[in-house]
Amino acid sequence: MFKKKIAQAIEPAAEAKRPDKEGTSKQKRKKLTFRDAMARAGKWFRELKSEFKKVVWPTKKQILKNTAVVLVVLIVVGVVVGLLDYAFEKLILEQILKLATGY
Repeated sequence: MFKKKIAQAIEPAAEAKRPDKEGTSKQKRKKLTFRDAMARAGKWFRELKSEFKKVVWPTKKQILKNTAVVLVVLIVVGVVVGLLDYAFEKLILEQILKLATGY
């Protein structure tokens, strides 16, 4: 008896998934009306609002600390790249001058 009920429950779903002659599903897609579209958009915005409530926003102290760290790292990297650029420029210029003048 239980197997018959399962088979009966599965049978309509299996028929609906089978493509018909044109290759489309027997279940027709419902056209989306303006009212339905607006309802879906409203639902999307409500869900968006609830997701934003779950976000853990940083405190002002954390923002200032992270900004300071970024600025310090930028300055250090800038100085290192500048020094390397200066050193390679001097080294290359000296080598070119030695080759050109023979000194």
